[in-house]
Amino acid sequence: MRGLFGPKGDRGYHGMRGERGHRGPNGAKGAGVPQKRSAFSVGISPSKSFPPSGFPIRFDKVFYNEESHYNTTSHSFTCIHSGVYVFSYHITVRNRPLRSALVVNGSRRVRTRDSLYGQGIDQASTLLLLQLVVGDQVWLETMRDWNGAYASSEDDSIFFRRGSSLWWRGGAVRGSTAPPPGEGDLGYSATEACSR
Repeated sequence: MRGLFGPKGDRGYHGMRGERGHRGPNGAKGAGVPQKRSAFSVGISPSKSFPPSGFPIRFDKVFYNEESHYNTTSHSFTCIHSGVYVFSYHITVRNRPLRSALVVNGSRRVRTRDSLYGQGIDQASTLLLLQLVVGDQVWLETMRDWNGAYASSEDDSIFFRRGSSLWWRGGAVRGSTAPPPGEGDLGYSATEACSR
């Protein structure tokens, strides 16, 4: 006949740690995240200073346009990938005042003014984030008779995005720094950040 259970004993001592196991095999290679690039950098030469007002500034020098998203005939950027785009410009102003506008689909989204007269030199600057969708067009123009945008071999006017590529991954924007366009040019560029 089986007897009754005895009282529960105290907890035993922790055993010694075992030897390290063997390293497992490498896992399968994961799929990379594709980058969607959409960047350009263009400028005007000194002979194109003081552009006519009310029209896209005619940029005649291309620093970067590998994806061909900037149209050198219409002088506008066309959005190919929906996303958040960064636009920035630094315009040298000389001899006359400046009124410039960043235009999206015919609507002036941002205006910049520099009321300079005489022989002085000044700078007008803007940095802007824009949410764009496929087909949106963006360009830079001067307004009224305030077209003091200037470029020379010693003074630059640039419109650019500080990076060669931007993208969203997990909600974080990443990018790399690239130098601005060369000397003696009025130019601009943009790089997009898009999420899928």
